[in-house]
Amino acid sequence: RFQETLGLPAYDAGVLAAQKPLADFFEAALAAGAPAKLASNWIMGDLLRLLGAASLDIADLRTVTPGSFAALLKLVDAKTVNGPTAKALLEEIFEKGGDPEAIVKERGLAQVADAGAIEDLARQAIEANPKPAAEFRAGKAASLQFLVGQVMKLSKGKANPKLAAEALAKLLAEG
Repeated sequence: RFQETLGLPAYDAGVLAAQKPLADFFEAALAAGAPAKLASNWIMGDLLRLLGAASLDIADLRTVTPGSFAALLKLVDAKTVNGPTAKALLEEIFEKGGDPEAIVKERGLAQVADAGAIEDLARQAIEANPKPAAEFRAGKAASLQFLVGQVMKLSKGKANPKLAAEALAKLLAEG
């Protein structure tokens, strides 16, 4: 069913179905709105890694509920938080419990996806780094990644990197 109905690869379905408590957690996360493939990836990767490091079975897990796990994955899917932030949130929730949405709001961890704000940060990065900007204009594509890194630094890791790259490329093309 995991393969046919949800479209999971055979390997994922096999891992999830191998232990009933793991399959039950997965199903409950889906019922709470988690996207199937994303839930599968995060369970098989990060969640099982955390459980293994703590020498716990999924049935013993009390801090991360299927609902909080689904809420975290919905934030990832909506690109409200980036991957590193989501991993740190999962680790925190694994340790202490909590609502990922409330934590993101409380600490201002949401990714900046406002095009105007990102364009302002891109302008600042270009002005502060004229050499890489000139190198990019001269055809050195790798310089764009350096500038994206500067935008990320200015935004304290909150800027959407894809939007940052697009804004930088646009501004650099304009001259």
